[in-house]
Amino acid sequence: MELKNIKDYQFKETGENIEATAFVFDIRNEGNANTKLPIIFLCGLEETGEPFQIVTWNYSLLDILKESVKNKNLFSLSGLASNFRGSNQIKLTTFDLQKEESKRKVLSEKIDKEKIKKEIIEISNTYIKDKNLKLIIKNLILDNDNFFIWPAASKMHHAFPSGLAMHSLNVGKHALFYSSFYSEGKVINKEVLIAGSLLHDIGKLEEYTLEGNRTSIGDTEGHITLGYEKIGKEALKLNCENDPKIKILKHIILSHHEKKEFGSPVSPLAPEAYLVALADAADAKIEAITEKFDFLVIGESTPVPGLNYEKLLKWE
Repeated sequence: MELKNIKDYQFKETGENIEATAFVFDIRNEGNANTKLPIIFLCGLEETGEPFQIVTWNYSLLDILKESVKNKNLFSLSGLASNFRGSNQIKLTTFDLQKEESKRKVLSEKIDKEKIKKEIIEISNTYIKDKNLKLIIKNLILDNDNFFIWPAASKMHHAFPSGLAMHSLNVGKHALFYSSFYSEGKVINKEVLIAGSLLHDIGKLEEYTLEGNRTSIGDTEGHITLGYEKIGKEALKLNCENDPKIKILKHIILSHHEKKEFGSPVSPLAPEAYLVALADAADAKIEAITEKFDFLVIGESTPVPGLNYEKLLKWE
């Protein structure tokens, strides 16, 4: 979005909508939620650096704005032209970081990778007793530092540092919850279920770089094929490639996108495979939707028709 020129807009009574790509270079007032005093900050146009003043009552943006001042992050904005006590300003309605790495940095601040690793160790020790499955988890996850810092995608979901570990753990938790509706020990093998959940996206370590960019092998083979091959190599080293649990584990990798049109070579046939596919879709979609809500600002509509940010703030 490009702003023609601040002076070209009418700031009196029109409430004309303004869109721009800009950077924050100063925060004049940090605001006060108790007294409803707005945050006031100065921006500069991306192209010319021309300054203009913005006000917002979205106090959750303050830390992001401070980070933007320090790093000169670009963002897109839209707002309404207004005039307050003779000063032209823009009342912010939408705000979105333009540099993907900046947004990834904000999102990654939510992640405690040491806590995630501890939880993965706990869930593995609790449910996985098979020596081969334990060794595969150890070799591919627990002894692999990259697993705990890698993103799970470039844009779609969990596209931030440690997103892969967070997503894999979440899938395990979802899958366990779904499995609790079925008779213990009769239908669901929880060892394979947890191993498959934690390893379903292991191929993403080769599909993406740490920065979230797709690799050449990621483009030509994709994480499903790469993950299937990783499991196969580990099983071969352990001489357990014909073990039924390994066969189901490999099937989980191949089928975790559930449908061929979604990228899976095969559809889930085992109950463990279907549960992992269900858990994977649920966590990916929920994360993608909640990320959109995390970056909503005052006046912006949510994906739910008729529900805007102000109404969300009133929820208890």
